[in-house]
Amino acid sequence: MAKQATADELSAFQRDILAAVPVAESMPHADETRPHGQHVADQLGVWGKRPSNGRLYQNLADLEEGGYLRRDAIDGRSEALELTDDGWHILTRVSRRTEEALSERGVAAIEVE
Repeated sequence: MAKQATADELSAFQRDILAAVPVAESMPHADETRPHGQHVADQLGVWGKRPSNGRLYQNLADLEEGGYLRRDAIDGRSEALELTDDGWHILTRVSRRTEEALSERGVAAIEVE
């Protein structure tokens, strides 16, 4: 039986990367349908401070090694990113924990600018 992924295995930054991939997927890209690392970095920058390339790409490699993210080479430089089933599982668990915490405080929904 495969090991069940847990959100606690990842850093907050890695969980943010996992959340940024599907959001970046909905952003307009030239002719690509899946985001690249720079699209993810741009989205992380919208949410806070844009990470350095070194920090981002090391964490992308770690997430791929852990089985949470798939990186497919497009050309000599670019890689398309996609969450694996384990990546989606982590994202869902984090979302549920957040919803439970907000519910405990009586907060039904929050608006984020």
